[in-house]
Amino acid sequence: ELVYLPDVIRLEDLRTRAYHAADVTPLTAQEMAGVAPEKLSDLVFTAHPSAAILRSPYPVVTIWAMNSGEAELGPIENWVGEDALIVRPRQLVHVHRLPAGGATFLEALVSGTPLGAATEAAMAQTAEFDLSANLAGAMTAGAFASFHLTS
Repeated sequence: ELVYLPDVIRLEDLRTRAYHAADVTPLTAQEMAGVAPEKLSDLVFTAHPSAAILRSPYPVVTIWAMNSGEAELGPIENWVGEDALIVRPRQLVHVHRLPAGGATFLEALVSGTPLGAATEAAMAQTAEFDLSANLAGAMTAGAFASFHLTS
């Protein structure tokens, strides 16, 4: 039975939406360089217009990658849920597999939750949440368009 198929279709739909989203230059780490360390937890991010998060109880990113030529076809050894960030920061749409806690973290950030509170939410959900890896991955992927400070 193809119980994962609706999630693969949702992933494809999000890729299409990302492709047609407004062209906006993604936020860079250099733009945030002037933020004082004690203010980092007060950062509020604005999502890139093309960014979307997909949660799935199936290995949807692996299935999509194998069927799109992004990964070699083969048996899926680790049949576990995967969450994805879909984004088109420049010309091409990219699908990124999110690490542990990544979807909770990004969903909080794109809904206007400050960085400190989003980190706490992700850590409460996933003990192995890695703030550095998740934030660096989101920045590298081009998930954000801008930021401001709550205070």
